[in-house]
This record gives sequence, C-alpha cells and structure tokens, in this order.
Amino acid sequence: MANLLSTFLQHFRQKSKTLLLFLLMLALLTTAILFRIRQVYPIEPLFLQPAKDRTIAIVMPHHDLLLSQFQKFYEFIPREERQNITRVYVLSPNHFQPEVSVIKTNQTTESAFPFTKSGVVVDTNVFANEHGVFLHVPYIAKNFPNAVVIPFLFTRRVSQQSLDAFTESLKSALKDEHALVLVSTDFSHYLPYAEAQEKDRETQQLVEAADAESILKLTDDNLDCPGCLYVLLRSLENSSPSAEVLFHGNSAQFMNMSANTPTTSYFVMKWVLRGSQKMK
Repeated sequence: MANLLSTFLQHFRQKSKTLLLFLLMLALLTTAILFRIRQVYPIEPLFLQPAKDRTIAIVMPHHDLLLSQFQKFYEFIPREERQNITRVYVLSPNHFQPEVSVIKTNQTTESAFPFTKSGVVVDTNVFANEHGVFLHVPYIAKNFPNAVVIPFLFTRRVSQQSLDAFTESLKSALKDEHALVLVSTDFSHYLPYAEAQEKDRETQQLVEAADAESILKLTDDNLDCPGCLYVLLRSLENSSPSAEVLFHGNSAQFMNMSANTPTTSYFVMKWVLRGSQKMK
C-alpha cells in the first residue's frame, strides 16, 4: 500500500510540473501576442477619464435692474469650470463714446497684446463709468477667483475689417482652455413689450443660426452691441459649440409698466464645447 501511494504521488508531481510548464508557456505566448497587438492597434488605457465639457462663452445683460439675478446667471457655468478660468474677455458696448471707430481696452498686459496688434486702442479713462464692464467685475472676481479681466469696448462705427481682425485674435486666445468670453449686452431697447418680444425672437433665430453677418446689421431694436456678438459667433464658427438659451426676460416683467412703455429685454446664453471638441 505504501509503495502504491508513493508511486501515485511521484506520478502526480510529474504531471503537475508538466501542467505548470504548459501554463507558463501559454502565459508567455499570450503576453507576446497582446504586446504585438498593442503595437499595431494602440488601445487607450481603460482608466482615462472622458473629456469634460467646456463653457467657452456666455452672454449676459448689464442692466442694473437685474443685478439681483447676476449671481444666478454666473452659476449657469459649473463651479469646477469657474475655478479653472484664468482669463475672462469681456466684450461690451462703448456707451459713452459712440462716435469712436476703434475697439478699446484698458489693458497693456501680455494677454491684451495680440489684440492691440490687431488695432485695439488702449484707453484707461473710458472704463471708469462703463457699466457694461464694471457691473460684472465683482461677480467675475467672486466666481472666477483665479482670473484676470481683459475688457473691450465696441461701437457701431467700428469697421467690419477691424472686427474681423479682432476675431482672429479672439479665436487664437480661446485655444487656451482656461479662457472665457463674456459678452455684456442688453437686447431690444425702447420698444413696447409686444414689439420687443418679436425682435427678440428674430435675434434668437439669428444667433441659433450663427448668422453673424445679419446680426452685425441689427439696430438698438434688437441689441446694443451687434459687434460684440458678431466677433463671438465668427470666432466660434469653425468649432461648432452647442448654444443654449438659459434666460430670457424683459424689464416689463420686473416693473409695473403700461403696454406702451419702452422696455429693455435680456438674454443669458452660453456656448459649450462638448467632450473632446476643441477650438479650431
């Protein structure tokens, strides 16, 4: 009986060694095959996180009637994105110098340099009273704590050639994933509520169609800074971000107005690059 058990154990050890050797050779062969497949057909690591959406631009009003709503408007941009923004380009009407035919900034920093090369003029005086900019500055500081503000003022007298030159600079600036454009503009001006609503529908259709040329021809009946919206849409035209209307309102809804009282209307819109989309 002892001899039989010993023979069995010896036979089992030999078979086990053969099996282990076979499994080792199989593992080595499988590793070699997989290595060759990875060389020919690279495989993305499974632990990579999917690309995140990026808010690249937002349109907001600058009417102090809506000041109590501003924080809510800024929160339309997710908090994590706001923390990552390091430059906010604010595009606003030049309310107090409508006769000038140049785009103005108050910045001489490196971030503004490409724009001054394209014809933007530095003027530090005009910005002190420009509500299209200063009403937003405290909210930018609060919501984008790591960002600097680079403002630009536009009039209707700025030529399309100048706007196109600015567009190229803006397009280049937005390739930085930490940059954001904020267009500070109110929409229909001085019209009764019903007429303002009709003009807003017209403007919204043009924005959703990204029809920059038609927007540039609009008057105060539609919005107070067509040049701002023109350069934004032109800068985004090759990247195709999705546009969203987040808020639409009218001063008549915030005040007790008669049907024929002149009104001002407002939109909040944002443009988002989805997932792996990039600026082009």
